[in-house]
Amino acid sequence: LTGEVASTYILLRTLEERIAVARVNEIIQRRGLEITSVRFRNDLTTELDPSQARVLLKNTQALIPRLEIALRQTENGLSQMLGMTPGGVRSVIGGGSTIPETPATVAVGLPADLLRRRPDIRQAEYLAASQSAAIGIAKADLYPALRLGGSIGYTADSTGDLVNSDSLFSIAGIGFGWNILNYGRIKNRVRANDARFQQTITNYQNAVLNAAREVENSQTAFLRSHEEVKFLQEAATSARRAVDIALIQYRDGLSSYTSVLLTQRSLLLQEDLLTSARGRLAGNLVGLYRALGGGWQLREGDEFISEDARESMRQRTDWGDMLDEGQPVDNEPGENSNL
Repeated sequence: LTGEVASTYILLRTLEERIAVARVNEIIQRRGLEITSVRFRNDLTTELDPSQARVLLKNTQALIPRLEIALRQTENGLSQMLGMTPGGVRSVIGGGSTIPETPATVAVGLPADLLRRRPDIRQAEYLAASQSAAIGIAKADLYPALRLGGSIGYTADSTGDLVNSDSLFSIAGIGFGWNILNYGRIKNRVRANDARFQQTITNYQNAVLNAAREVENSQTAFLRSHEEVKFLQEAATSARRAVDIALIQYRDGLSSYTSVLLTQRSLLLQEDLLTSARGRLAGNLVGLYRALGGGWQLREGDEFISEDARESMRQRTDWGDMLDEGQPVDNEPGENSNL
């Protein structure tokens, strides 16, 4: 849930920046339309130039509502994750922020240690440990069992005689059982439990391999995303410069409007790609933390049940002191495991 909240928040900020990029390009393209309109009124160009400029401007303007729809849907999704009504998350995150910046490098520690905190690996390990114990339970039926039993009490013909020591009596007995006639069935039960244990071992190995794959993929995506953002940043800078040069040359009559049209379209594309890449970079960092089992630190020292939930439960049911107890001790995986 923590990873999903972080990813959704990054997507929300990415959409906000994409809308801002589209609005800036709208201003640039509106300026281009004004220049072509002035030149057309002065018979310095044909109607083709302002028509092409208007098409580009309207396409950019049409992009903004589409992004705003996605932004609103993402905001509502984030509100739901935080237990709020649609739109309520704005009171928490505010507005006008940017995509979270990411460090150039991340200290991930030893992946083998961090992977043990992943819920899927811990679950697979515990299932294998419990199934290993089930083999021993099934094997116990192969051996004889001794049973000791007895009782102690008082017996008398009248109530007054109950206090006499002679009324005390006791019975003791010993029992012996050996399910030897069902050996075949018991051995098959042991074999079945052993086969299930082998299955849980395989599932555990697959969980570890899958986690290692996710960590490696996330690390690669995060590092390569830095390179992508760097190249797109350079491309966007060049695209802005190209737009300025193309507008100056067109205004001075040194080039056709086609060059202006191409550079403005390229600028919008490059800046939108750059914004999306920055969002993916931050998202890849979240994915790396999630692949490593990150997020456990947020709960350290906190209760599993909130105070509001505890109070509501107390009003419905008498829980005694159970709800006031601290967090249960969470042993590290493998401490009591025979694997």
